[in-house]
Amino acid sequence: MKEQVLYALIDEKLLEEAASKQSIVVSDQELDLVIEDLATKNDLTAENLIVELQKKQVSKQELQKMFKSHILWSKIIKNEFADNVKVSEQEIKEQFEIMRKYQKINNDIRLKLAQIVFNIEPNNPGSKNYAANIISALNSGADFKSLVREFSVAPSKENGGEIGWVQLSQLTPTTIEALKNLKPGAISKPIEQENNVMIFKVLDRQDIVTKKLGVIPTEQEKKEIEAFLKMKKINTGAKAYMSEIKQNAFVEIRKF
Repeated sequence: MKEQVLYALIDEKLLEEAASKQSIVVSDQELDLVIEDLATKNDLTAENLIVELQKKQVSKQELQKMFKSHILWSKIIKNEFADNVKVSEQEIKEQFEIMRKYQKINNDIRLKLAQIVFNIEPNNPGSKNYAANIISALNSGADFKSLVREFSVAPSKENGGEIGWVQLSQLTPTTIEALKNLKPGAISKPIEQENNVMIFKVLDRQDIVTKKLGVIPTEQEKKEIEAFLKMKKINTGAKAYMSEIKQNAFVEIRKF
């Protein structure tokens, strides 16, 4: 896993440089608020959280550094993509037709998912081995969220990899096949799409009977589809952006 740690450190440095170019900063107040929120979620005060983490040899400075990277990435993505992403009526219509098509096969499964997403790097052939190493680490008892923090390049990294509830019909056929039989707690096999590899963890599952979709979407269905497509575009843009700054960094290194 040493190679992955090295690439994670490189990603962190590239992230800081990208944020600097856009004059994006993270204040101490923002970091304190995130730590307080984490403490509240664990029924602790911020002070007690720091004490508990120190018992596990994690200092406050290390925690702040980790959250700083998360916040920087979130701000960069918002600045680059989130505020400018648009979804057309035609895109909503096309996605609705996909949902109608798959509901005839199976429309009664909702999954609560977390994900690890990393790039297949053209200049790093060994990057394809990341998936096998991560799966091996998970099978050996490694914490999924810890691996998300170290290696994932998706915006969901900020939430421990969690992407919430997803209806199976909204996913690609390949992903549907990989996830449809998994139970809560299960880890998917690596799923390769374009220049990325995804590993999912099923956090929860609902086998439900949903109403049959009509010929045209309702206003509520349109809103849900629009939100889904926006997040999909943001994720795609974020991955492409990270690949671009990595490629530019590689070019700069070769110039020396």
